[in-house]
Amino acid sequence: MLYLAALSIAPNAAGSIIIVEVFYFTLLAVSAFWLGACPFSVWIGRWVLGKDIRNYGGGNPGAANVFRAGGRKSGCLAVILDTVKGVPFVALRRPSEDFHENVACH
Repeated sequence: MLYLAALSIAPNAAGSIIIVEVFYFTLLAVSAFWLGACPFSVWIGRWVLGKDIRNYGGGNPGAANVFRAGGRKSGCLAVILDTVKGVPFVALRRPSEDFHENVACH
């Protein structure tokens, strides 16, 4: 559907650039969604600690419950993984800019 819309807008050489940009944006959006849906805290609880972290604290599958169930090392790992999973997509969104400008809040 997006392919046809891009062709109808610009059916010449510039149209192929638009198609590539639409494909790139769609690929980034889908990849960011799937990586964002990865429950790293639950996986750390299951694989590293051998526990279901949803049975601790408020029952949420987050890093705070990993801290409660497993301590500082496991909790820090969960926080780092949950934070870092968004960085590649922010950096790839605008590859022509400096990485610091993409990540920093203005």
